[in-house]
Amino acid sequence: LLANDGNTLTLPAAAKLTDADRYVILSLQGVILRIVNAKSVRNNQLYIGSLSDGMYSLKVYNHKKKSFTLGAFMVKRGS
Repeated sequence: LLANDGNTLTLPAAAKLTDADRYVILSLQGVILRIVNAKSVRNNQLYIGSLSDGMYSLKVYNHKKKSFTLGAFMVKRGS
């Protein structure tokens, strides 16, 4: 699973090698929940604070519109 603290998701090192154009967060059913422009990513982290607890998948699309799955992550915040 990809590392996160419930508010930010740390992108894996492989993400830098993909010529990223945008990152896509999907539900495990494949429904697109959020699209993030790669230029807005800072410190190799994505903001995930508005996602509810659950399992998600992260894909990256490069400038040629080819997609790569970077992995899955779980959002679980303490109550």
